[in-house]
Amino acid sequence: MLSTFGFDSETEAVYLALLENPTIEEAELAELLPHERAVVETAIDNLTRAALITHENDRLALVDPEVGLASLLARQQAAVANMQHQLEEGRMAMTRMLSKYGAKVPKDSGVEQIIGLKAIRDRIAELAGDCVEEQLILAPVGKLSAATFEESQAVDEDVLKRGVRMKSVYLDAVRNDPYTMEALDWEIEAGGEVRTAPSLPLRMIIFDRERAIIPIDDLDCEIGALVLGNRVIIQAMVALFISIWAEAQPLTRRRPYRSEPLTAQEQHVLKLWAQGHTDASAARQMKVSHRTIRRLSEDLTKRLGARSRFQLGALATSRGLISDADLI
Repeated sequence: MLSTFGFDSETEAVYLALLENPTIEEAELAELLPHERAVVETAIDNLTRAALITHENDRLALVDPEVGLASLLARQQAAVANMQHQLEEGRMAMTRMLSKYGAKVPKDSGVEQIIGLKAIRDRIAELAGDCVEEQLILAPVGKLSAATFEESQAVDEDVLKRGVRMKSVYLDAVRNDPYTMEALDWEIEAGGEVRTAPSLPLRMIIFDRERAIIPIDDLDCEIGALVLGNRVIIQAMVALFISIWAEAQPLTRRRPYRSEPLTAQEQHVLKLWAQGHTDASAARQMKVSHRTIRRLSEDLTKRLGARSRFQLGALATSRGLISDADLI
């Protein structure tokens, strides 16, 4: 049912359980379902953001399904209509530009546009098939679905068997998902190198430092993608990857610790707060739940002896946990 709206099976299971047990408490809900507590909490966050449930006096409360689902459908319809409007405006702008400057612009501009998920996957498979030396990947996701992994596994296996170096950076959040860890363990065992970072600026794959593919819309990577071939742009993207790779942590079953008494995730959320991010925007950038951000805030406040978020930032700066450069 909820998969129609883009929710995963765990979130749907939690919603159905709430429909059947509308007065159940969160702790009881976690015991009722065959999922880990963290999975149930993530599902509750998803349902809260979708306005299908609310929290009243620290208890879960269902929004009337007829109202909640109708509202969710209306929001999706509005988003689709807005997307169609933007695409039409883009098409018209491109037509006007080509009619005015088409004769002056070289036909081979080094940019190829691909529309649709299947076309994107097919083009990635083609580029990977032609790759002979190196593949560099930034994947700002905190969880891999079985469908996504199975779709890419055959392509990745072929690349690695041919001796192509594959370096991938995912979000630290992948360490919290057992299935994703198993998938990435396979990638490592097959010969790939995997690291994680607290946040990543964009999704991209660079092939032999000659071609790169990025999404048209970073909020919905299935709409379309751009294949870039401009030498200067590729050099800049490679430099970006190298800097991120140098700071990222090798993937292990244990969350890595830096030489400081803070994890990379704790250090990064301090930087985001220092830069003015709210808990909500920090959670979106790091692809973790609001609960995780609240837990980090509570732990850091207690460990650093702070009494407020402002004092927390001041203590982090004075102790060298974040620098002036992090405030930019």
